Amino acid sequence: MIELKYTFSISIFYHARSNIKRELKLILFMLLLASIFFISATSAQGEASVSIMKIASATSVSPGEPLYYAIFYENDGDTDLTGVDITESYPPGTEFVQASIDPKPGTVNVWEIGDLSPGEGGVIGIGVMVHDIQDLEFSEEGRVVGEGFVSVRDSLSTSPVGHNLKNVATIDSDQTAPVNASVSVAISNTKLDIMEHGSGTYESDEKLKLRTENTSISMEKDGSSGYKSTSIHLYNNRTVNYSSKWTQIASAENWATGASMSESYRYATSIDRKSRMFLDENESVMNIESVFNGTGHIGFLKMPFDTSTSSNGPAPSPPPTPQALPLFESREDYFGSFRILQIVDEYGSSVTSDKYVSGTGRVAVNKGIGSNQSSYESGTGTYDSEEMIRTYTNYISKDISLVHAPMSQSLTDDVSIESSMRWKEGMYSRSPGGSYIGEEYTSADYLYKSAVAAGLNNTETIANFSGRARYRAILRDSLDFDELYEGNHLIERRINLYVSAPKYNLPHLNVTTTLEWIDEETIGVNETIATYTISIENDGDRALAPVYVRDIFPPGSVFIHPASVRPTELNDKYANWTLTHLGIGDVATIIFSLEVTKALHVESLTHHPAELVNRVEACGGYNGSEWICGSNGVSVVKTAQLDPQNGSIVWYKIYVNNDANSDRAATVTDQLPEGMKLLDPTFPASSEDNGTITWNLEDIEPFDTETITYSVEALHAGRFVNVVRVDPKSLDGLPEHPVYATAVIDIEQVDKERIGSTWRPPNWDFEYVGYSEETTCDEICSMSQ
Repeated sequence: MIELKYTFSISIFYHARSNIKRELKLILFMLLLASIFFISATSAQGEASVSIMKIASATSVSPGEPLYYAIFYENDGDTDLTGVDITESYPPGTEFVQASIDPKPGTVNVWEIGDLSPGEGGVIGIGVMVHDIQDLEFSEEGRVVGEGFVSVRDSLSTSPVGHNLKNVATIDSDQTAPVNASVSVAISNTKLDIMEHGSGTYESDEKLKLRTENTSISMEKDGSSGYKSTSIHLYNNRTVNYSSKWTQIASAENWATGASMSESYRYATSIDRKSRMFLDENESVMNIESVFNGTGHIGFLKMPFDTSTSSNGPAPSPPPTPQALPLFESREDYFGSFRILQIVDEYGSSVTSDKYVSGTGRVAVNKGIGSNQSSYESGTGTYDSEEMIRTYTNYISKDISLVHAPMSQSLTDDVSIESSMRWKEGMYSRSPGGSYIGEEYTSADYLYKSAVAAGLNNTETIANFSGRARYRAILRDSLDFDELYEGNHLIERRINLYVSAPKYNLPHLNVTTTLEWIDEETIGVNETIATYTISIENDGDRALAPVYVRDIFPPGSVFIHPASVRPTELNDKYANWTLTHLGIGDVATIIFSLEVTKALHVESLTHHPAELVNRVEACGGYNGSEWICGSNGVSVVKTAQLDPQNGSIVWYKIYVNNDANSDRAATVTDQLPEGMKLLDPTFPASSEDNGTITWNLEDIEPFDTETITYSVEALHAGRFVNVVRVDPKSLDGLPEHPVYATAVIDIEQVDKERIGSTWRPPNWDFEYVGYSEETTCDEICSMSQ
């Protein structure tokens, strides 16, 4: 008899969205892509051949947003081609908006190119709109208690058209067969799948929620199940017998953040489990507390991806360039009887993982942080492991107890697993081209180990083992340690590899804040977004742990999720972060954005940047109870404004703020973008050479601001990105971390174009990401080629 208690609700809301500009600026887009990505192809002598390549303006897109494609085609053979046609297959859920070349009359997806001579080609730019979806809220709450057979399958998704938009372009001619090129763009959505089945006793309390507005899905489950054979008696003396061990699976995908996670149990005679999964456009969280007898799997992956192809093979995707390896990958497999307590939290560009697992059976665990760090163990017997991972500081803490014994696990009535594997365990940290610290234990009858990898250059280990151990430590051009121990050993080991001497012979923190970007188009009309970077450098002679960071927001600003690292405390006035450690020479970076419209008190386009300065303080611990604190000494803000009388004249202002309680000096270096000419600095420059302007500020009093104003003339229309660098130092000559600020301005029209290139990059989200602040688009194109 099964008792059911079930509640269910759906809410649907409609609201008006702001109009989206459909001016695609396709010509600029195509020039950008062509200069970076076009790859020529060759064919055999005398052979008819045609090539096609297709790329998209983004690797992911949200419903209701525009998406842009570029098709590159070329006759790469040695014979003339006639009757050349290009046919576009738009994915479901998109609508054609505009193209740089009008398609065939009566169609929106066919272009009649006609004849192509050898080496001749072209580019077609296309803009489509991804269909918006209605705002939907769904909630389900239920309780089930009983005995018998259970089969459950649930699936929730925030996108009705799936998670992938695959677009295919085909080129054909009278002389060649059709050739295809495709590009896939992920829809920023989330998905959750649940499956359960088995026979015996069953109890479950479950809550499910879905909201399409922020692509959020949540699951909370508290339940238990026990296996036994059951029978159901039907009419006419018929009987249905069930004998099925329990299977419970919950898996989730977050295409908005590039994460996926799974929790599964199979062939289980008992499962007692509390699980929670939460996903939205900013984060993914998995919280597990379970006890089971059977097989269990826990997996978590955070990885960017690229799916562009061309007729000549894989095509590069626009910047930012996706990384080849996962940012974080975790795979855990257990066979036997185990207890699992685990929380994995993915937010921004960081992942945190806390795990405690104990039990008896077979274990295989492998975890990696990019290509820099790894932790793994496998074997049979008794297992007890407590582990903490923080990807943003490359921190791994591990306490593990392993004792070898054979295991046997029954899967079905006639299938079982019998295994006897001595333990293998290891971890390593490496800085590519710089250093490597690693240790591995193999053929271990027992291993009791406590280890901490605090960053890529610091490891502490205490290990008691019976088996074989190998330890490596490499510092390029300096040292290479290779140690092997076999038998029964107790080893204490501490490795610190410092590539440079500390600047101070005492504990010290150097804290800087940089206003990286002010963007008035990022979120919506009449909203201004400021992006900040906090850098905390341990330039003293002591390793610090933990490190607390507080950023006090400009009055009236609003924090925007996600930051690169999740705040441990957040309110409308400040954000706090806790970092596990900072080794000697380590630099931690936190990137976040604020909506600063109210903080600016915007009048027309004139900013008041003194009100955008963040106050940052960081404190690090050492020697148990000692603390050292530092705050941002100098910050900089840069603004750009068109001259009201002349649209080709730009007025720049640089505000250098001394936020410390002592005098500071600073060197200000400003590199004018190509196509701009210095007119008249109202603040005399120390030097000016080929567009590089330098000012020396000899003495900035505490909490004072020096303002540098100058004007330039734009020689042609386009978008100009200007970066200023400030190198501060105390009056005793000790240098501090440089800080940067960026100003962006669009010149729509000038009275008379000057000779030279008139191309400037359009306002795309992927612009310059992954390159240094000083890198120009010309340099990006050169590097790509």
